[in-house]
Amino acid sequence: MRFADKYALQVSVASTGLDSSGRSAGNGTIYINLCEMKKMAVNINDHESKTNKSITTQTGNTFKEIYKEVYIHLLFL
Repeated sequence: MRFADKYALQVSVASTGLDSSGRSAGNGTIYINLCEMKKMAVNINDHESKTNKSITTQTGNTFKEIYKEVYIHLLFL
């Protein structure tokens, strides 16, 4: 980001989906692809949550992958 700022370059960021307006890609931009960021952490003793359960996920996970993890742990979002 500092490099892009220094040289007045636009940055495109993509993770798991498509952006119909084309904001996740562009010619002449620095392209950052976050699709490999797939860590997930399930907490069944989350005292800050009303249900005592939570899931934290990185941006590369699809909703299908997240819901699968939710189902495995019987979490309700």
